[in-house]
Amino acid sequence: MIQARKGNDQAFYDLMIANREKLYRMAYSYFHNEDDALEAVQEVTYRAFKQLKKLKEPAFFSTWLVRILINYCNDEMKRKGKVVAYEAFESKELLEEDHAEKLDLKTKIQMLRKEYQHVIILRYFHDLAVPEIARILEKPEGTIKTWQHQALKELKVAWKDGELHAMSSEKELYQIANKMNHVELPSKLNESIQAGMWQAQKERRVTKRRIWSSIAVSLFLLVFFTTVRASPTFANYISELPGGTWLVELVHSDKGLQQAIEQNYATAVGVSDEHAGLKLTIEGYTADEARIVIFYSLENKEGYSYASMQHFTLMPNEFLASMSYGEPHFEIENEKMVYGKIDIGINDINKLPEELTLATTFTLELPTTGEVNNEDVWEVIIPFEKESFLGLKEEYSFNETVDFAGQNITFSDAVIYPTQMSIEFEEDKENSLKIFSLEELAIENEKGERFEATTNGVISHNHNEWEKTLFLESSYFSEAEELYITASRVRALPKEALQVTFDVNSQTLLTAPRGLTLHEYSEDTSYHHFTFLIKMDEELDQSQSFQIFDRIILDEKKQQLDLINEWSSRTLEDSFEEFSFKVKKGNEQKLVFTIIDYPNRIYDEMKIRIK
Repeated sequence: MIQARKGNDQAFYDLMIANREKLYRMAYSYFHNEDDALEAVQEVTYRAFKQLKKLKEPAFFSTWLVRILINYCNDEMKRKGKVVAYEAFESKELLEEDHAEKLDLKTKIQMLRKEYQHVIILRYFHDLAVPEIARILEKPEGTIKTWQHQALKELKVAWKDGELHAMSSEKELYQIANKMNHVELPSKLNESIQAGMWQAQKERRVTKRRIWSSIAVSLFLLVFFTTVRASPTFANYISELPGGTWLVELVHSDKGLQQAIEQNYATAVGVSDEHAGLKLTIEGYTADEARIVIFYSLENKEGYSYASMQHFTLMPNEFLASMSYGEPHFEIENEKMVYGKIDIGINDINKLPEELTLATTFTLELPTTGEVNNEDVWEVIIPFEKESFLGLKEEYSFNETVDFAGQNITFSDAVIYPTQMSIEFEEDKENSLKIFSLEELAIENEKGERFEATTNGVISHNHNEWEKTLFLESSYFSEAEELYITASRVRALPKEALQVTFDVNSQTLLTAPRGLTLHEYSEDTSYHHFTFLIKMDEELDQSQSFQIFDRIILDEKKQQLDLINEWSSRTLEDSFEEFSFKVKKGNEQKLVFTIIDYPNRIYDEMKIRIK
């Protein structure tokens, strides 16, 4: 939280990710459809990002987010006249036995006063206690209790007037609410958070961006056009495009990719497709046997205020290992041309065709009328000159085991491609510690240049519990005489400390690693509710948010019981992080949580020469 308030965007994003499930499910409780719930999460992210410095009590960040969400829901219900679209709900759930029951209860809740609706949704759909509801709604606890009592009274009367049976207790309302609230998290949820941040960042960066870009492009192009290895084709092509700073911004966070572009390791393409006043152009790409980065532009001829790729496909795709694409373009409102990149991981270079067909739809918005009803598909064919990059790699075959932090770890077979580097890593099965992460891992050369973990979202590929491939920025164009693998610390725990055991009868922890404490425990008819505290490192964990436990919960016989529900976290004073979740109740005597990451660090120095 401290770093987020200082302007660390990654720290803010981590906070939103930690609260995303709660926000989405709560929004869904109001709107009952995915699109409106996602839009609510995006708007809450936007408002929170802009108003974060106004938050008086950082410890109540999660409560503050819910308050923003409820205000948004109020506005939307007023704007829509409390009309809720049930079409999607009905089409998906007509075959369920309790469909009529769900639909009827939703209708009855919507007939309540808005204050009563908030209390019912927060109390019974999301298991919030009266004090927390009071903080969210900024009302005395006595008022909340009165609203709750009156809402229950009206619901029971309304229910009796219907054809279904009357509710006999709050327990029944909990049961029905739990059925209604069981909704899967959509794949676009993270994108909605990113979109909200981009919208706020765009407004924050309008002035600063132009200043930074003019300086950065001058420095970049000085290197770009004077490098001895550059051929004029791609350089000339890029120099003629409007807004020459775009390429700098797209590659500046990846040192290896930046060096590749500086060395003119790229191919101009220039194929386009245009629909609805939006022109998509594939400007070029850089590629090797492991990765393809495609650069594209969007020309805004219709005055759109927002554009975002949707339903993106590449065909054929048998070669594909991973793909990320199309950040939301809020800046398109102020710029006629905007640019982006598509990052593709290659699984089998032999299956990469001579041509790729890229197809995508776009979500578009106009500043006056909002979202545009558009079903067009933009489609372009991208030719690939595979012969131009096949075999471009440096391979170093070695196998070296080192004692790092008292553990045997083995590095082998480094491959350095023009756009990224891969190294094989293996833990000794007999090690006493489980290693979660090698921190400050990098490749260093004799000139002191460091090439760190990649920024395209894929930092490793796990082969099994002990072996993985690590991905780092490429040093291909650094022309170094010497290369070393270096690291300075490791996050790890003793293997016997990886499982945290909770005794249901005594309501205490039987086993837990140092630094982890059970702060609060409660239960209701359906769930165990847990709140843990963990001590963080004041310096190293300023922008970190840990998912401590695996979502799978085990019993005392190590059999799977359930999944963790509604994980949320917040940063407290004195470098403590609080995280809460709930687990569905059964007949278990013990609950076993498995630790998959932990801020326990061991310092050591490692330096392995690979070249």
